[in-house]
Amino acid sequence: MELRCFAVGPMEANAWVLCDSGECLVFDPGWEDPALLAASFAYEKTGVFITHGHVDHIAGLAPYIERGVPVHIGEADAPALFDARINLSAYFGMPVAFPECTPRPVGNGDELRVGAQSFQALVCPGHSPGSLCLYGAGCLFSGDVLFASGIGRTDFPGGDARLLEKSIREILFALPDDTLVHPGHGADTTIGEEKRNFHIFF
Repeated sequence: MELRCFAVGPMEANAWVLCDSGECLVFDPGWEDPALLAASFAYEKTGVFITHGHVDHIAGLAPYIERGVPVHIGEADAPALFDARINLSAYFGMPVAFPECTPRPVGNGDELRVGAQSFQALVCPGHSPGSLCLYGAGCLFSGDVLFASGIGRTDFPGGDARLLEKSIREILFALPDDTLVHPGHGADTTIGEEKRNFHIFF
């Protein structure tokens, strides 16, 4: 298994490219970054996994949609692909929407495979109504649910601080302490490290 990270766009969102056995899964293409696109299409089979529908995690979707790449997203966040107000891009003066996209809704516990690797989707609402994390191979792709020494904002439309806390405490903190966390922004961390420091956030 090979994993690469690209900090893309003005908000420097982490776009991850996970590859195994000639297959590739791209997490949160938040900008049409040439290096990210080159890495994405260097494999026989490519898919996209959207952790949540905010603009800094979806703005670079167009090249994938044009090539017919399947786009996986939480059911509650799927409307963000079609509405610049829901994905917040309208408020930042750069409205984006993808009316030609046919997303593949992902539910809690759904399995996604990349080559020989198997991952489980975890629905973790709070930062957005349909935020998803993906767990497998000893790691967690946490989107904007959990960061190194931080959590996702809840003051955007659809955010809910109490629900985010519940998602983190009851779902993410049930994972092994040595789980490596790959967040949507910033540096990697571990579940154990965030459990030790989590009290400072609430």
